[in-house]
Amino acid sequence: MDFTIFLEDDFSISINRGKIVQIIDNLISNSEYWLIKLKGNDPNCKPSITIKIESPWIYFYDNGYGISPAIENMLFEPFVTTKPKGEGRGLGLFIIQQLLDSSKCTIALEPFRNEHGRKYIFAINFSNIINEYK
Repeated sequence: MDFTIFLEDDFSISINRGKIVQIIDNLISNSEYWLIKLKGNDPNCKPSITIKIESPWIYFYDNGYGISPAIENMLFEPFVTTKPKGEGRGLGLFIIQQLLDSSKCTIALEPFRNEHGRKYIFAINFSNIINEYK
């Protein structure tokens, strides 16, 4: 699996380390899960995860199927998942949103669609906890 990080703008934030680790870990874990499924269906697929850092935003996406249109408007609600029973509880993105909300930050699904016609880019706004350089 390829990981690419684009650093457009350097910035720092004030947030509990455990929160940011859980946020990033959950996004990566979700991508890995779906990319493994995609690879199983298409052996020629070259799975990749991209993180773009552009102050005060972090954009996170992969080259998988994207978010099912059936759940894109309720994606951050608890117990929403398209994973088979026993493979997901639908709490990961809800927890991410709660962690970010507790730091006055947000996560949203960007309106852009991939080649499958699905939304696929998560945008995290850290503007309320960004450290100003002096």
